[in-house]
Amino acid sequence: MNILTQLPPEVRKGQLVSLDFEMFDQVKGKLHRPVGTFAAISIAIEGNPNVYQLYDHHDLRKLVPIISKGSWVIHNALYDLRQFRRFATIKPRFIYDTMLMDQSMQGGLYRTFGLDDLSRRWLGESMNKEVREDFITAHEMTPRMKQYAAKDAVKTLEIAQLQIAKYTGDPAFQAYLVADEPMIFPVLDLQGFRVDVANWRPMIEEFMQKARDLEDELGFNVNSKAQVLAALAKREKLHLPNTKKATLLEYSSRPLIAAILEARTYRKAVSSYGMKWLESSLEDGDMVYSNYKITGAETGRMSSSDPNMQNIPQRKLPIYRSRFLASEGNALEIWDVSQQEPSITAYHSRDRKLLEALNNHISTHLAVAAEIYDNPKLDKNTHPDEYKVGKEINLGLTYGLTAHGLSKRIGKTLEQSEALIRKYFMKFSGVKSYIDIQRDTAYRRGYVTTALGRRIYINPYDRSWENNAINAPIQGGAADFTKVWGRKIWEGINAAGLPQTTNGFIHDETTRDTPKGIIKESGEIVQAAFDETAEQLYKGIPFTVEKEYGKSWAAKSISGEMIDLDEEDDDG
Repeated sequence: MNILTQLPPEVRKGQLVSLDFEMFDQVKGKLHRPVGTFAAISIAIEGNPNVYQLYDHHDLRKLVPIISKGSWVIHNALYDLRQFRRFATIKPRFIYDTMLMDQSMQGGLYRTFGLDDLSRRWLGESMNKEVREDFITAHEMTPRMKQYAAKDAVKTLEIAQLQIAKYTGDPAFQAYLVADEPMIFPVLDLQGFRVDVANWRPMIEEFMQKARDLEDELGFNVNSKAQVLAALAKREKLHLPNTKKATLLEYSSRPLIAAILEARTYRKAVSSYGMKWLESSLEDGDMVYSNYKITGAETGRMSSSDPNMQNIPQRKLPIYRSRFLASEGNALEIWDVSQQEPSITAYHSRDRKLLEALNNHISTHLAVAAEIYDNPKLDKNTHPDEYKVGKEINLGLTYGLTAHGLSKRIGKTLEQSEALIRKYFMKFSGVKSYIDIQRDTAYRRGYVTTALGRRIYINPYDRSWENNAINAPIQGGAADFTKVWGRKIWEGINAAGLPQTTNGFIHDETTRDTPKGIIKESGEIVQAAFDETAEQLYKGIPFTVEKEYGKSWAAKSISGEMIDLDEEDDDG
């Protein structure tokens, strides 16, 4: 491999150019933060036998115009572009991300998408990645490290050439072109969350005390499987196979199990989001910045880690969200898609009654309850038990909910639950047809698709494959929606010359930390982007989004956290 320590020749328009960054002083678990010391960039160019390597970060500004006309190829572009943008101005552009392309096209077939994984699959070659550890302690490039870095750039280019040749023209590649790749720069521009540090410790101490008090009352360790099973057998005459949350939730109507789950909730909160979480996550300005992966699951859903903002307790412990604050002079916007998965179910199933409820702006949970109880006047407030049944069925059946599971959730007999499900399928026959067709399709083809065309492979040896076949197009379709919407927001905000303020994608919820003075203008852009996304992906299906403006992320959950923008403007 011929390595030239100089700037490369100017790249022609459309010519593939592979870029690979190496950094010193990187902290494990924080690779999404653009820190560390520049080690090298390796550049491999289509049709050029040489690899070009630069070791001075000042050369990166000179490099940008040289390669600007080319088609950039990067493995895990979020990492490299974060570093690149520290040293040079990078205008938004299309990227061939070898990792992201395979995640888009082979969701469900593989679980790991490192460069060495792709090298084995595409090139039939193993790559020794042990040298990667040298960059943690080194402060200058050794010959071994130079060869390693150069090889990464070359292999990335070779893999990309094969991917492009295979994927171009495949309908499923729309998932990459329309949803995944367009999210690269919006994710790069995500802002962080401001933390109420002063009130974090008192909150954790309160949770610790509540957990201790509950365990004292119960008389056993709620995280001890043996002690919990023994207590349930003795006090409730209930013999369970395990003490997993899913198992206990089926019997949560029993006071003893409700208390166990509550104590576990507090203990989990302390262990997962206690002082260690804060100390490991907090950065200057009392900010936390999550590592968002554009495709973090086989269905295409985004994921969050280091720290994981998608798992911050919400319903049971809304106080957690109150500890994430709007920045000074800002308001936190919470945009929450209403009935997203039932709406996508309606799109795929074309079920008449679901569509009718959506078109009339009626809760689909309420519509299901009204149908199965033959009560068109059924109301959520006056018929809470019936509404709960409708909600459990409406959301649960596409996740594989059985009559056995339903009976435990709603406190009905197995026979009663079976009758309710039969009634549902009789009334919502379109959903029943969708379920049958999805199972048959997955069995015959080995995959299912979202409305956008994202292909999600189904493992026939997984005992949950039938449920996955039903739910993957719905969950994956929701992920497509979030990404397309996120890109449209980003483009609209840029076009208006406003600052990017999106700081989180929490599944069907988008959060923004926005200056109050521009929140109405930017809100119109976010709403328009939402409407355009719904029309593009699910034409004919009414989608709605609820929005709140608050002092903290808990504006929707805690009274007093919400901001009235009109009052704020009048007072000012």
